[in-house]
Order: sequence, then structure tokens, then C-alpha cells
Amino acid sequence: GDQWRALTKIKVREGPSINAAQYLDKVVNKDEIFVAAEERRAKVPTEGKHRRYLRIAGTKGWVFDLGVAGAWYGKPVAEPVYEDEEGPED
Repeated sequence: GDQWRALTKIKVREGPSINAAQYLDKVVNKDEIFVAAEERRAKVPTEGKHRRYLRIAGTKGWVFDLGVAGAWYGKPVAEPVYEDEEGPED
């Protein structure tokens, strides 16, 4: 799957929906990199963008790439990590 980086703390949910229940004990922390094993696109746009739901590899938990509340509403909360950006090679 693709690698993603969290831009803020993201609560992990039980399904690919903003209405899915949140896991109380699972979050992706800011700057943490995770692998998305599955990706689904929202049918209805938020602020003109279609939210992507990302299932974290090896788990049943989902996060999304656009915020749903507060200062992060409609703004990216996760971004793809490109292989050429992992830093200088030794």
C-alpha cells in the first residue's frame, strides 16, 4: 500500500465513514507514517474535495485525509509520502 504521514493527531475509526465510531485507544500521532492497505473515496465532497478513507495496514482501523472538525475541517490531516522524499542516502 501507499505510505501516508499524519499532519496532526488523527483518531482511528472502525469504518470508512466520518460517522463510524472512534477507537478510544487508537490514534495516529503527528508525523507518524502509516501504510494504507485500502483506500476509498467519499461520494460527497467536503469543501470541494473528496475525502479519502484509508485503512491502516494490519488493522481494521480507518483514518481519513481531510479533517472533520474544528480548525482542521476540510483541510488535509494526512499526506502521501513519496519515496524520493525519505531523506538523503548514506
